[in-house]
Amino acid sequence: MTETQTETKHSNQFSLLSLMWITTAMALLFSYARWVGGDALQQAMVFTVFGTFIGLTIGWLIGDIKNCLFWSLLLTLLSYLAVAGGRLPNAAVLYGWGIVGSFCGAMSVLTVPKNQILAALLMGVVGCLAMIGTIACFPLTLPLEPILLFDIGTAAIVGALLRPFLSFLQWFERRSGQPRVILASWLTISVLIGNFLVPILAGVRR
Repeated sequence: MTETQTETKHSNQFSLLSLMWITTAMALLFSYARWVGGDALQQAMVFTVFGTFIGLTIGWLIGDIKNCLFWSLLLTLLSYLAVAGGRLPNAAVLYGWGIVGSFCGAMSVLTVPKNQILAALLMGVVGCLAMIGTIACFPLTLPLEPILLFDIGTAAIVGALLRPFLSFLQWFERRSGQPRVILASWLTISVLIGNFLVPILAGVRR
């Protein structure tokens, strides 16, 4: 069972305003990746592949490719912005956060269970299993130390918190009447501005 489609014709159109916001968000994203340096651009491409593949797969399984793909890509992008340039134990944890975002985004389309607390708990389990699965599949440069256990536990917490966050975004999309690509661009730009400003205000140089 998937979320009832309530989007208007206007919300599905790529207007000039939509294209402007998308272009602005993508330009800032690539600027941020260049600013971070290193393998940031390559990592962004890998995250995009994760989000696309998982969104399409889950969307095909539950019969709602369009919405699963959108929310999977959005959450994967936000996951990338949260960890890009960060001091993570290894690549397994880095890409694990991309997998967590992809699965949680795609599965947010499901309307079961109806109880929001149970839904959040389910999403927490999904986030935890996604991180464990990624760590298990990647060759590790570190043994299963406390720092890895911390990321696994954090993935469960983040997954649970993402459920109400995505429910709010979906509610806001319906109420605002704005095309979802514009809302996604606004959210991305807001996170990017924060990422640019925090190191500057904190006096941290990358």
